[in-house]
Amino acid sequence: MAKTFDRPAKSPKYQNQGSIAKKLVGGFFNSIENLLDHNAFNTNPMRVIEIGAGEGHVSQKVIDRFPDAQFYLTDVYDDRLDLSKKLLSQKPNVHFQFEDINNIQFEDDYFDLIICCEVLEHIDNYQKGLNEIYRVLKPEGLFLASVPREPIWRVLNMIRLKYLKDMGNTPTHVNHWSSVGFRKLIKKNNFVVLKENRPLPWTMILSQKPS
Repeated sequence: MAKTFDRPAKSPKYQNQGSIAKKLVGGFFNSIENLLDHNAFNTNPMRVIEIGAGEGHVSQKVIDRFPDAQFYLTDVYDDRLDLSKKLLSQKPNVHFQFEDINNIQFEDDYFDLIICCEVLEHIDNYQKGLNEIYRVLKPEGLFLASVPREPIWRVLNMIRLKYLKDMGNTPTHVNHWSSVGFRKLIKKNNFVVLKENRPLPWTMILSQKPS
């Protein structure tokens, strides 16, 4: 199987113990909460999928907000799903399963909300993945996505002396978008951008599939 995501790090990426990293990750999750406060959520989503759920921390925020929804946490690696299960298996209405973003095993117009955070930068054929997301999202359904903000991501890597021979580029990042570039990508794929946040060093967009 072609590699779709990078392998999990030895330590969970959202549990880095460094003070600067904690501050950045805190900003990331504050931004998630801010987007969940958008008036587009006046009607609670009832079917939610996170693609590339990893450790499950993003879905945890959404599950706490919409506990009556059916949640599908998916990944292409069993060890990542194991981390999600440890965190969320006690929650009701939560399902864990293998899913490849390029071949999502659900029918058209199925989900009210699709989450895809820190995934698209790792995918060779990201356009096919976006096509699949659009297909399984209901009309007027919501799409919450984030990617690293280039070139700021690289600069921060270099400041902490990471990946210097690659000029700060994380080796598993095969796609690179600025905030402007990512917004253009979302709009090009026929999503309507509702709100954009830029928690350092990410771009995070809440968008909607037209009716």
